[in-house]
Amino acid sequence: MDRRNNPFTRVRLTTLITPDLAEPEVNPPFHRTFWVEVGPGAQRQKFHFHAVGTDQDNRAVDFTIPLLFASITDLNDKRVLVAGQYNDEPKRSADAQGHKIAYTPLRNTQNALLASQSLLFDAGPSGASPTLHSASVHISQLEDLLGNSAPADIAYDATYTSNGYDAANRSGVFATLITPQPLAFRADQAGGIATPNQTITALSDQQGPVAGDVAKARADEFDPAAYFPKGAPRLFGSFDLLDLLLAAGGLSKQAPMLKSERVGNALVTSLHWQPAVKKIDLGIAKFLPNEAPPGTVISVLSIDSRSERPLTGAAAPRSEFKGSLTDFDIEILSSVTLHFVRFGFASINGAKPDVSVELHNDHPLSFTGDLQFVEELRKAIPPGLFGKGASIELIGAGVRAGFAIALPPLEIGVFALKDVSLGAALTLPFLDGKPLFDFNVSERANPFQLRVAFFAGGGFFHLQLDTAGMRQLEAALEFGAAFGLNLGVASGEVHAMAGIYFSIQKESNGAELCRLTGYLRLGGRLSVLGLIRVSIEFNLSFTYDSGTDKAYGRATLTVQVEVLFFSVSVDLTVERAFGGSGDPLFLQTFDTARRWQDYTSAFA
Repeated sequence: MDRRNNPFTRVRLTTLITPDLAEPEVNPPFHRTFWVEVGPGAQRQKFHFHAVGTDQDNRAVDFTIPLLFASITDLNDKRVLVAGQYNDEPKRSADAQGHKIAYTPLRNTQNALLASQSLLFDAGPSGASPTLHSASVHISQLEDLLGNSAPADIAYDATYTSNGYDAANRSGVFATLITPQPLAFRADQAGGIATPNQTITALSDQQGPVAGDVAKARADEFDPAAYFPKGAPRLFGSFDLLDLLLAAGGLSKQAPMLKSERVGNALVTSLHWQPAVKKIDLGIAKFLPNEAPPGTVISVLSIDSRSERPLTGAAAPRSEFKGSLTDFDIEILSSVTLHFVRFGFASINGAKPDVSVELHNDHPLSFTGDLQFVEELRKAIPPGLFGKGASIELIGAGVRAGFAIALPPLEIGVFALKDVSLGAALTLPFLDGKPLFDFNVSERANPFQLRVAFFAGGGFFHLQLDTAGMRQLEAALEFGAAFGLNLGVASGEVHAMAGIYFSIQKESNGAELCRLTGYLRLGGRLSVLGLIRVSIEFNLSFTYDSGTDKAYGRATLTVQVEVLFFSVSVDLTVERAFGGSGDPLFLQTFDTARRWQDYTSAFA
């Protein structure tokens, strides 16, 4: 037999005695050619002969197979027709019963040793040895690492059967998948950093399952655009892995390697992937691998998975998934940058993932561009003098790094300024989501306060962005006047403040909700000897909400009186709304014909 188009180099039939055979069904133009069958009438079926084959690694493999009996006369005169009758029968497959078969001579891996369910052979029309048409096999690398138990249909690669493992087939492609099989990793199965999703197209004895163009795989060429589907594998949920990978380096260096091998009394299946990476600029966000010397990328992306299954069954299977990404920066809006020394991830036997993040000790984050002034403040102010300074914390499945500076209160004569703070933070998700950038001047819960003589005001500003754009913008400003009075027996104050509040928030479906509010606050309080207190507050606001496309005004008057231990407060509120899509139309209140009939009958 040809050693490259059939997994068996020799086959020995061991069936010596058969049950009673059914009457042969001979169809013209044959003289005495028929399928060997057993059973009466409707129960008639092909008889499976037992055979022992010797595979390409000299392993004995048991299987059963139906056979076609051909007379010498038919073989002499109608050999092509006999081969055609055999090859046209869809139920001619051999049952390998899950035994492992070496489809090529094993070299330094066991990637060509496949658990096989069935094999379909073709008879040679000119007397040549049978050849393998296709086989239904289990790819152990996918089963052990991903739990993918679905069989795949393969056929020998034509280049391999013609030339073997020559210079044109350096990666050792020996079979192609008849139907390409998608391969989808969960984030925890790929080291928690990147998901090398792909569509398996061929099998290599050196590389294991490979994706993309089979011709490029044979030549050990790596084309990221052909190997990985666009947008499927992602780094930190945002950066397309397809744009991260360099095309140079070849399949053996840039593509994930899935390998199976026997180590002692265990079958070890491993995934190793350590590709060269380049920078990605999404405009809003950048991935920047470090370089030293210039032009030489030293950032390393490494993903390793290992599954060890004892062959004796005495010990439990063991699995380990880990990954790391070292020496890189994440920059958002050319304004804030996180400097990573290493981000690592590990999971053993399906246990809770262990995530480790190491940022640069001296400068974990820096500010540039429009936030350069924050960087200068950070350098000028000693850590811990004002506010908490730089902070790094793990939050769920991500890391948040930020810097907050609280300016000291300032009072010069009639001028006073306090509660002013600057903050910037970058949240980087581990498994999914998008990098999130926050910048604020003071906070909504603690706005800055400004006073000049009897004029006072305050406010805050908050901006939140991710790689898709702005997620939230919120700002408020308030200004007015306040007067105080103290006559000894009586004291009090009167204030009049006007302000504006504006917010834009992006929903998960991409819609933007806007709210604009203007308000006027008038009020005062009076205290007599500390026994009687009277306060009045009048609040008038006007708001537009894009979510309901409605504008509404609200006026509230609050009066509170306290006499010794007695206190009473009264609130009066008036609200008016205008327009909007939130209120239903008249006809929309009658959603069924029955309700309309009930309504009209009331006026009959």
